[in-house]
Amino acid sequence: MSLTPPDSWIAIRRTVRDCDATPLPGALRLTDLLVLLELDRQPQQAGSVAETLGISPSGLTRIAHRLEDRRLLHRVRCFHDRRGVLLMATPDGVARTRMAYPHAQTVIRAGTTRLRELASRP
Repeated sequence: MSLTPPDSWIAIRRTVRDCDATPLPGALRLTDLLVLLELDRQPQQAGSVAETLGISPSGLTRIAHRLEDRRLLHRVRCFHDRRGVLLMATPDGVARTRMAYPHAQTVIRAGTTRLRELASRP
């Protein structure tokens, strides 16, 4: 049975949701890991992180609150733009990122395989 365009979209969304819902070591979600990986390189403005990862600003705010509550992320005011916020991974956030990364690769590979299977359906 072939999937209609709406069915295909729903299947893709479910696959992505399932990947993000898979618990990773350090009690991280895939989205948390992606944010921390982006910040592992250097502190960045929140808007820049949201744009890079394709996350809405309000979605990133929720993720940042969650990570900050767990002391994996720290927010500071931008020095050159007092309206902006810089996000910084804490040492614990960096450590959990490194611990979870290999497992995340497995989750992403499984999701990619699932998407390929969906795409190959007639």
